[in-house]
Amino acid sequence: MPLLELHKVLQIINDEGASGAMSLLLFQSIMFSGTAFVDMESLKRAGYRTRKAARKEFFQRARVLYDLDYENDMLTVVQSLLLMTYWYETPEDHKDTWHWMGRAIDHAYTLALHRDPKGMDTDHKLRKRVWWSCFMRDRLIALGMRRPTRVKDEDCDVPMLVEGDFEIKALDPRISIISPRCSLIRDVEAQRELALMCISKAELCLCISQILVAQYSVLGRHQSASSQSENTTSQIMLFPKKSASSEEVEQCDLALDLWKKNLPQACVYSNQLRKGDSGQPLFVACALLHMIYFTATSALHRPRVLPAGPNQPEPQTLFALSREVVTNAAIGTTNIVHDMHNYDLEKYLPTTGVTALLPAIIIHLLLVRSPQENERQPALEGFCLCMTVLESLRDNYSSADYATQFLEAAVRKAGMEEIIGHARETARREDAKRKAALAYERKRAQLECAQRSMDERIKPPVDTQLNGFESLGTLVDSSTAIYNGHFAHSPPDSNAVLGGTGSKVSHDPNDMFEFLDINYNDGGESGGFYDMDLLSREIPGFGSRMPSPQPGDNLTLFDQPYMDVLGI
Repeated sequence: MPLLELHKVLQIINDEGASGAMSLLLFQSIMFSGTAFVDMESLKRAGYRTRKAARKEFFQRARVLYDLDYENDMLTVVQSLLLMTYWYETPEDHKDTWHWMGRAIDHAYTLALHRDPKGMDTDHKLRKRVWWSCFMRDRLIALGMRRPTRVKDEDCDVPMLVEGDFEIKALDPRISIISPRCSLIRDVEAQRELALMCISKAELCLCISQILVAQYSVLGRHQSASSQSENTTSQIMLFPKKSASSEEVEQCDLALDLWKKNLPQACVYSNQLRKGDSGQPLFVACALLHMIYFTATSALHRPRVLPAGPNQPEPQTLFALSREVVTNAAIGTTNIVHDMHNYDLEKYLPTTGVTALLPAIIIHLLLVRSPQENERQPALEGFCLCMTVLESLRDNYSSADYATQFLEAAVRKAGMEEIIGHARETARREDAKRKAALAYERKRAQLECAQRSMDERIKPPVDTQLNGFESLGTLVDSSTAIYNGHFAHSPPDSNAVLGGTGSKVSHDPNDMFEFLDINYNDGGESGGFYDMDLLSREIPGFGSRMPSPQPGDNLTLFDQPYMDVLGI
């Protein structure tokens, strides 16, 4: 989110306040958001045993300052609250992501950020960026949590972001707190490309607004006022509409197609990592943009593959079209995740990455039940890969924790542990080899760099060079042994074995992922826009019925609070 005057913030921190003051609330909020991505070794040196512990402490610092009304500047409060929306601890916590988003929007309306800032004496570029940050975050939270949007399109008239609204300039060379390795802050062209991606995301969020209006409502297909009033812990949710206009769905489809067609070249996805230190952040930003696109596409078409009622099936042509679109969206997400995993960049995904992963995982899990071998095998590979990435995000986000546990419970209840477990075991071995190879390459590059540095000062003896590489070989052998030992004997906390995959999924639905006769059933208890209970229903073409959880199973993951967290 482009909500900071970054260069000003860095200047204040660099000269320890000599050039101006900085809000303590905003500072702590920035520190909180940074704990999700900073190197773990830095957190350990600061005294934190886990990333979650660091995130929790920094969030509590920001929250205390907010609760005490420490900050008087309302624009600063909005900036801080937007960063605080990335906090989520437990499903029972009512002051969750959606809560903090609501507070941010309330303050934004008070400041009239929703009105065109042109002609105002204040910094209209910053106000414009903060408002669009509110708008984008609101849409992505609604998409991930199945919650209604706080901002209505008709209530704001702020023009779309343009490149000139962003701070695009090289870092002042007098600012020394930023490592020379951080080239992005010094790379003007890379900053320009990031700005274009942000603009494209804002435009995509406009499409998401249309999708939510066209296909979803707080009045669910199977929800009644009496059933909702009996549950005092449930929260307002979005459900597929009882009847949706085909014309509105087609308009949303056209809007998504137009968005993709008009993407600037810098925003077109490529699986090739660009050269230079700025290549990684640009790759992650572009990958996430397209993952959101696939998630939006899936959310648009999912209700069409659900019957509106027992006697109201969708026309077969619409049903076939939508199931193909949903399947291709899962494949597209999986291929992007494959690339991120190969580059070891999935650790930089924000919580929106969990939102994007879940639809793909659900589709893969359904296809694992296909009677066709050529459908099952790629589905197994895709499922293992996406679960591996979701597992890696558990170190950062509690939402990934609950989502993983829920999916594992679904697999157990489905009686699919054997087939899924075997696929994960195979994928796990391949992933261990890949990680060992990456460790070897990194260590070799470090040694070569160190060797060149030594050569500039003094030529070392020959045996010293050889001993360095002998030690490297020993290190790699030890790393491989550690990987194999850990994966073979130490399952994750959720008592499941997770793996990865090295093979990509075909984009051709007629090749691997032909979506035959899939029939979703939405009981209104889903996370994101995907109902996990559909795995316990009869789905033609996907094998036998999966057993539903029973009262005696003590699977609290199937309770409503756990459903709600999936997709944050």
